[in-house]
Amino acid sequence: MTINADNQQISKMIALLTKLGVSAQDCELAKKYLNGDAGDEVLDQFERKDLSGGTRQIYDDAKKIVRFFNVVYAIGQGSCHSLFWYNAIDRAEEYELYKRKYCPR
Repeated sequence: MTINADNQQISKMIALLTKLGVSAQDCELAKKYLNGDAGDEVLDQFERKDLSGGTRQIYDDAKKIVRFFNVVYAIGQGSCHSLFWYNAIDRAEEYELYKRKYCPR
């Protein structure tokens, strides 16, 4: 695999998941999703976890990543709000899973 900016960004996202205590299996699933090797259908396969206990640094890093929200939402459901605070509502159009659940057409 060629190392490029996308690979480095995905590595940072997986590192954040690891710091949040996400299982290795879910990290692999997240990597496939973030690489584009799997579609939104995998978002329902993550094991649910409370993500509200992270550090300020993890929160700051996580809120910079839009597609990453789909992964942490799939894992933490409502508890992921602490990663994104008010930002999730302001940017709901960018968060596909959030939009499917709370903004039906």
